[in-house]
Amino acid sequence: MLTKKIIFLGCCLALSASAAAWASAPKEEKQMASRQQVEVQAEFGKHRLFSNRHINDYTLQIYQRFRQNGSVSLYKGLTFERGVGYTTDDGIRRDSNAVGLGPAFMWRWQHAFGHSKWYGAIEGKGSILAYNRAFPADGRAFGFQWAIGPRIGYQWNPHQSLSLAYLMKHNSNGFHSHNPGYNTVGFSLAYTHQW
Repeated sequence: MLTKKIIFLGCCLALSASAAAWASAPKEEKQMASRQQVEVQAEFGKHRLFSNRHINDYTLQIYQRFRQNGSVSLYKGLTFERGVGYTTDDGIRRDSNAVGLGPAFMWRWQHAFGHSKWYGAIEGKGSILAYNRAFPADGRAFGFQWAIGPRIGYQWNPHQSLSLAYLMKHNSNGFHSHNPGYNTVGFSLAYTHQW
């Protein structure tokens, strides 16, 4: 629980600093951020850390950048998730297969490697999801997820790039009394287009 609070506080501080920097950014930087950018991410996450939660994630996310200040960008979007697997709480095997949909938010710090077309990034993102059934098994039909990790990309022209991230993700129902959450670790492949 303390770890979640520390991560939440860190995200709040990062977003506050980003908002303050955006407010003081020169007009030229704000005009650069007005360029439209859309990113599509396809992710696979394999279950980790909980021995009684064997659930893998297949996720598709679509983001649109809505703020940029130097190396920091903010995105809004949509998450579509397919969770497949089972739980073994109390020694009982329960299938945990569901489809979830909901709004998403992403924060990214990105930096080019010298004058090359390669860049590195660190991103954190979250989604609030509604599922077609209680998920994981014995849970609720709604929850949230957050993910964090590094990303490396290649921008082959001024309008398009391809990138790969290694993400740690946590899915949760968010309640203290009953929270059959689970963790995954995996890869995210993204295509970005801007105009």
